[in-house]
Amino acid sequence: MSDWWVYENWRTVPGGEAIVHNGSCPWCNHGRGIHWKRRKTSDENGRWHGPYPTENDALAQAKRLRRRETRFCKYCRRPSTQVIISCPGCGQPMSKHPKKAEYICENPECRVISVKVTRHYMRVLREGNIKLKGLR
Repeated sequence: MSDWWVYENWRTVPGGEAIVHNGSCPWCNHGRGIHWKRRKTSDENGRWHGPYPTENDALAQAKRLRRRETRFCKYCRRPSTQVIISCPGCGQPMSKHPKKAEYICENPECRVISVKVTRHYMRVLREGNIKLKGLR
């Protein structure tokens, strides 16, 4: 079962901010924050509220704090890491390489071996040659 926390920060944004975190988030550490190994922690920058059983309960508490900005943590709530890339050669879904930032086509009849997608380009490796396609 996951727990939810709210970090009330009054230093980063004028008027403060309330950020909803999942307990397993490395920024939250179940309400201990990133400096939890220090023996003495202070409320100089902000404080933790929680735990709450659901994210809706945590969001309701964050809104009750009436800070200028209320949002979810950008780390906890980032888009799903499961991305589906279709092979440019055969159109079938490609599987993620376990160690590299590449997607592999498992269709034995397709000439595409792998695809690497970055922010600026998509590299398509076909049997022996590389083609670059700009994404802009």
